[in-house]
Amino acid sequence: MAGIQPQNGFVVNPYTVRYTDAAPATYGQGGEQLISLRGGKYAAAALRGQVFCSTLIATLIRLFTIATPTFALLNPVGSGVNVELIRSDFCDIQAACVVNGLGIYFHTAVQAAAWSSLTVSTPAPQNAFLGAASGKAIVYSSITQASNPKLQTLTGGWGATTNTGLGVNRYDFDGHVIIPPGVGITICTTTAGSTNTGVLTWMEYAA
Repeated sequence: MAGIQPQNGFVVNPYTVRYTDAAPATYGQGGEQLISLRGGKYAAAALRGQVFCSTLIATLIRLFTIATPTFALLNPVGSGVNVELIRSDFCDIQAACVVNGLGIYFHTAVQAAAWSSLTVSTPAPQNAFLGAASGKAIVYSSITQASNPKLQTLTGGWGATTNTGLGVNRYDFDGHVIIPPGVGITICTTTAGSTNTGVLTWMEYAA
């Protein structure tokens, strides 16, 4: 037919494809093939070694106005990657707590450049593909910040002064916090310091 160019390709007949365990394909009443995901939402990125996490164990998370936060994540200048936050899981482990909020605080490139007295966190961030290398982002267990950061995202909080099993504050970022090279974040509280155990998970990909 005029105007249509020949194409070279390879087409697989789906009816000849079989699962590795030889199980037959499954179909619904309308003839539609029923499928399930092979892995979770971030499995492909994890298999490529692009998902990481860092943990805090029984650590005092400080009020955002305190100059020495105990959790800071920096995407260093020249890293070549963006750092996308995936999930925050934190639990206040004090028997008595205060009405309080927990959040991600934003540090511009200018603010992050003014960080001083940096203490790199140990152990290093863990790759979600267990045993693989750490990524580009650097986590600090202590920094000195020259100015107060801005609250970017409230990830949880406590509305009672007696902790009776309030559970984990879990927050899924779903793509709305991305840290470019030269920018950092801290995890701080809104009202008063609070002892927490928690995990922050992120993904790194080309900037």
